[in-house]
Amino acid sequence: MVAGWGHRGALVRRGSLGVLALALLACSGGEVDSGGLADSAFGGSSPTSGPATTGVTGMTTGVGGSGDGGSSTGGGLDETGGGGGCVDADGDGFGNNCPAGPDCNDENAGAWTEAGCETCVDADGDGWFGSCDAYPDGVDGPDCDDSNGCVWTELGCQTCVDGDDDGIWLGCDQYGDCAPGPDCDDDNNSVGEGDAVELCNGVAENCAGEIDPFPADQMCPVDPDVTGWACDPPSPGEDGCVITSCAVDLVDLDTDPVTGCECEAIPAGDEGVDCANPIDVGDLSDAASSVTVSGNAVPVGRVIWYRFRGVDSADTSCDNYHVRVNFLSNPGDQYAFSVGRGSCAAANQAVECNDYNWATDMRMTIDGQLTGQCPCSNAAQPPSNVSACENDTAEYFVAVYRTDMTGGDPTCAPFQLAFSNGVYDTP
Repeated sequence: MVAGWGHRGALVRRGSLGVLALALLACSGGEVDSGGLADSAFGGSSPTSGPATTGVTGMTTGVGGSGDGGSSTGGGLDETGGGGGCVDADGDGFGNNCPAGPDCNDENAGAWTEAGCETCVDADGDGWFGSCDAYPDGVDGPDCDDSNGCVWTELGCQTCVDGDDDGIWLGCDQYGDCAPGPDCDDDNNSVGEGDAVELCNGVAENCAGEIDPFPADQMCPVDPDVTGWACDPPSPGEDGCVITSCAVDLVDLDTDPVTGCECEAIPAGDEGVDCANPIDVGDLSDAASSVTVSGNAVPVGRVIWYRFRGVDSADTSCDNYHVRVNFLSNPGDQYAFSVGRGSCAAANQAVECNDYNWATDMRMTIDGQLTGQCPCSNAAQPPSNVSACENDTAEYFVAVYRTDMTGGDPTCAPFQLAFSNGVYDTP
């Protein structure tokens, strides 16, 4: 309140209800405007038509003024006539001893009822309040979902969705930890924000409309065994990652980018690469000797070359020479081999074998000609129906490869191949 002098020397107080004459003090040597009050209130004797003197006396003593015998005995009334004064810290009109009523939270101008104080809160910390008694300046609301800090408007609550379940949201009032986004395509769970994600599939996922714009190794799986990728989608929307190279001695057999370079080459890729540089098995005598090798001839088109020498021991009556090459294990019948006796050129890969025999340990007539050296003779002129004992020692070149004739899924499982001499007898 601001105290000041009114008309004709009356001390007045200026408040929210205008200028209210609360105390009338007599001014020495001047006139007093009684405002229609009885003169007896100021020591006079002429009655007037104003309110009773006691009403003024009570108001005067309530203020505690010092004019004309007044005293502060009115009990400390404030402008509202209540005891202790209206306390309204948040300026919403409600508070302790206020005419509008009490305030359940005098620090929140948007709530004063018990129900309002319970619901007029910003539970999700987005600056918007829930259901309040009012929304004055400084109290934004209402919040359509006070458990989600990324929405508060009715439209936001309706449109803030993650339609493709990729964790990136669209249509929110704001984006953050509560709703990362916005999602540039909420129907495609392979894309979300910005240009961070792009797949090799003939469509644009990076929100910029560019189709497969990055190097293939940036759009294809991260695989330390794969050393080269190409991007060649068969059609839009289909995975186009193609493995072009693998780490040393690893092979991509199934052409699946997910499994990567799944096969380990056996033997190493630089072994048995051609007939001029075969894997040398050694000498196999016809005294029942044998050697077993293992490999997996990957990828399709790789040929593993082996060489051994089948030794024919000197004989006098029956030659036990019987060279055989045969699979002990051939997973899925995916492997075949060709054998060249005496030279690489004799290894005709157009003739796919799984069991090869070259023997003299028999006696039979083939096309009218006596064949085999069991029995045999070292005489200059062998007896009739007896072959001469000869030395049939020779080199054998064996090419092993994966055949495309058997069908079925390719496998990394290795074959087992036996080379022997004199182990088996011709039936």
